[in-house]
Amino acid sequence: MEHNYEVRYIDAATEEDIQDIKKIIKEQGDKTCNSKINTVAINSYAKSFNFGWISLTEKAQIGRRSIKNFVDKYLLRAFLLCVCNNNTPGTLQIEIVCSTIKSGKFLISLAEDKAISMKFKRIILYALPDQKLINWYKSLGFEPILQINDSKSIYDKLFFMEKLLKT
Repeated sequence: MEHNYEVRYIDAATEEDIQDIKKIIKEQGDKTCNSKINTVAINSYAKSFNFGWISLTEKAQIGRRSIKNFVDKYLLRAFLLCVCNNNTPGTLQIEIVCSTIKSGKFLISLAEDKAISMKFKRIILYALPDQKLINWYKSLGFEPILQINDSKSIYDKLFFMEKLLKT
């Protein structure tokens, strides 16, 4: 069975598109992240990103009139949101990456290509304390730099990871 997923770059989109994208991430992001990331955090990332990518699939229209509402028309399959880190020039920060269709590697490669085109020297991200996930990031060239223990955070422990880019 073949699936057609649409991947959209979020940056040059119209303000209306940005609002639709923020809304779909707020409404469907928890499911896309498999409930592993707090909805408050997802909503925060959706408000403050500089650019990113989303992967969508159109919902079946069987027996219904054409749906015009963006959020009702599409299912969010994956998303990655980035921030240009002003505290550390030359650094792209991946705020969040979630996927239900195993497209995280593809989305991260898009972010890496964008970072290189912007002449960034490194990419950073925070990983949940899941050894399988950390090993997966390592397989993509990220290295754990620091373990963060913060009882005030949504998570007790996060791993700060970075990947140096070849520019």
